[in-house]
Amino acid sequence: MTEVGKPRGGVWDGSLVGEVKTEQIIDAFYQPTGPYERWGKARIARCLPLIDPRPGQRILDLACGFGTFTYLCAKRGAEVTGFDLSEVCLQNAAEACSRFQVDSAYNFVRGDVARLPFAANSFDKLISIDGFEHFIWSIKRALVAEAHRVLKPGGTLIIYTPNLLTKATKVLRLNLINLALGRLDRLTTAREYLAVKEPTHIGMVSPFKLRRLFRPDQFKLRFHYDISRGRKRRSAWRILTQEKMPLLRDLLNGRIALIAQRVG
Repeated sequence: MTEVGKPRGGVWDGSLVGEVKTEQIIDAFYQPTGPYERWGKARIARCLPLIDPRPGQRILDLACGFGTFTYLCAKRGAEVTGFDLSEVCLQNAAEACSRFQVDSAYNFVRGDVARLPFAANSFDKLISIDGFEHFIWSIKRALVAEAHRVLKPGGTLIIYTPNLLTKATKVLRLNLINLALGRLDRLTTAREYLAVKEPTHIGMVSPFKLRRLFRPDQFKLRFHYDISRGRKRRSAWRILTQEKMPLLRDLLNGRIALIAQRVG
């Protein structure tokens, strides 16, 4: 759509340069069509069953961005709060949501995910859909601690985020090709690659590192590894890493989906 701002203070604040039209947001995120259709519909199809919003549930949508899942959860009868640092995103989310008739209550609140302005035991579910990669490690830790505080006993935190291992293997593959062709000037690291290709993803993690955020006495974890296996071109690399080795198939899934249930 438009150019994104730089990360500030360990969090990409979602600020945008220029104007974003509500129609663009709806076409890209709410009712995906045109160039966004395949990506947008796949994202909704993967994440909504994981969230499983139900009538009467209180849901907090962390780093809600343009409010896609705030709207979708409210449409299914949940009472939803969209929460984001970016005032621009929240204004656009509120405008986009207002275009649709939703019977359930929803609202938007601006704030810091490391200091949630909500009482303890307030929510049945917290969701972070394509938001976790925008936080550095210390903020992730604070977010998980806050999630444990504001979730009701037995409540769940659902995280959907890009997998760093997938990016790292892509960089490895590119380096091997460049090395074989003698293009030593094109060799790079995963950090350098991401800084150029995905500059707002300042905190991507692997499933291993993501697990380290959670204490076993506070959360019970369930990973889902079948969320982004769509129709992709078969290659020798894909056959080796995803078809012949089930463990690698899971670890190299393009997205990590985690359901963390509060214990006690």
